[in-house]
Amino acid sequence: MLNEYKNWSGSRKELVGVLSKIEEENPKDFMMISNKSNKYLKVTPRRIQNFLDEEILPRAELVKGEYIYDSSHFYRYLAAIKLKNLGHSLRQISNLLSNYEIEEIKDNFLKEKIHKENKKNLLRNINPDEENLSSKLKSLGRSEGRVLRSQWIKFAVTKWCHLDVKKKELQNLKNEEVDIIVESIRDILNQTKSIKEIDKKIG
Repeated sequence: MLNEYKNWSGSRKELVGVLSKIEEENPKDFMMISNKSNKYLKVTPRRIQNFLDEEILPRAELVKGEYIYDSSHFYRYLAAIKLKNLGHSLRQISNLLSNYEIEEIKDNFLKEKIHKENKKNLLRNINPDEENLSSKLKSLGRSEGRVLRSQWIKFAVTKWCHLDVKKKELQNLKNEEVDIIVESIRDILNQTKSIKEIDKKIG
């Protein structure tokens, strides 16, 4: 059911819409439970902003003046709700989810059943030391507060010519977009190799 959203993207309003649909279909799994009333609380734009502020969700990409959200926001939100209903704070949830890529989040948190032992292994990552380390990494310029696993595919065309492409973007490329990239690379190579005294001009 959730796999159909793996290529989803849209506005914040649309994100709230798809999350609302999931909530309605599976309230026990994906609707937040109030700590005070023990009643279900529906997703709202304000909660999305709160999760952004707490760095549970990554910042949306600004495209033509509009913030665009994608499947990473969708899956991280649902995982956060599961953890919140287990009694964890937003800061703990932020620290825990920062350790996992999307596929790991889907496998570890969004299955129909999470075995007790597996849950114990996952939640062991919640501790004050990680929060401190996260802050230190941010101070060094790693805004995510965690070490990122490489999501890049390297094409070794020759021993001296390599091309790096982000895996997610590669999977979504259309044939005509590949042609544009190839043409652009050919043009810049031809332009650059004809520059005289290239060492002085490009250092």
